Amino acid sequence: MLDTVKLGIPLTQSQFKRVYASAFSNPHPQWALIFPDTGEMQFRRIVGLASTDQNSFHRDIRWDIPQNYHEDDTYLTVELSLPKLYYGHNIRLLYNFVSALELLKELFEKHFGLTGRKRLASIYEWQLWRVDCCYAWQCPSEKIARQILDSLKRLHFPRKKPVIYPTTILFKGTTYSLKFYLKLPEFREHDLKALLKAKASLEWINYCEELASGVLRVEATLRRKYLKQRNIKTVADLLEPSISYEFDLSSHPEGFDFDSAVFAIHCYHMDISEDSDWSVIAADAEDGQAFNAPEGYELEYFTRNGKVDYRHTGEGFILRKTDQPT
Repeated sequence: MLDTVKLGIPLTQSQFKRVYASAFSNPHPQWALIFPDTGEMQFRRIVGLASTDQNSFHRDIRWDIPQNYHEDDTYLTVELSLPKLYYGHNIRLLYNFVSALELLKELFEKHFGLTGRKRLASIYEWQLWRVDCCYAWQCPSEKIARQILDSLKRLHFPRKKPVIYPTTILFKGTTYSLKFYLKLPEFREHDLKALLKAKASLEWINYCEELASGVLRVEATLRRKYLKQRNIKTVADLLEPSISYEFDLSSHPEGFDFDSAVFAIHCYHMDISEDSDWSVIAADAEDGQAFNAPEGYELEYFTRNGKVDYRHTGEGFILRKTDQPT
């Protein structure tokens, strides 16, 4: 799931002129309140945003443009937390990041008066310069979440020295970083102060605080160099399936047996039954085989060149065979 992203939105010359005029003619161009009732987000121009590494806990839609226009190389740089835009907080995981980006596009077009032919390019053409991938676990209590985090402080990560705080473990790097942390202390330290300053309702603040209680979160910050190395350049690249299974049905006249694959997928998403016969699964699967499934455990299939492709485009896991399984 995605949280903070840094994007480069390609601009035509006419779009650049419109945004530039708004940015440099208005004495206070950086502030434009969105959703004032709950104080969610504000536009804020950060000069030099394209070349700086911002913190991940801000509540702004940060943006910047260069001083001059260059053909095919001028971008509106944007950085924000997509869940905070979509939900008003980033405690819940955001699966549908496409809808959040479409909302962002609509807000920018409205904010800068980009209508008709001046509307921004499709979100799928936007450049990706930073992506924060995250996951979270809702523990029974804040105490248990803290105990689990403390147990993780003994972890080692290849070529990264841990920086350990009472509620955070950070493995920092120049191309990517990994962080485990408790959501409730992070919310109180940053979002709570911003919401109080924005005069958000106490009902909303209390709801968010209760939602954050007991949440343990992991977050990987993938920077531009890391994304470039893996040929992830645009938003469209995030939607490409990472794994595709192809089966030639001519060797399976009665159809392909998906029992083991589907069972393994269900074991990933659901409780593993004590009666599950993993020996059957292990016998059928190869070491390193990946099992992926979209939300709802559905299998996508289509015909191509006389073959039926079965594609799992969502979450999953990789099976590793060992002599001493645990």
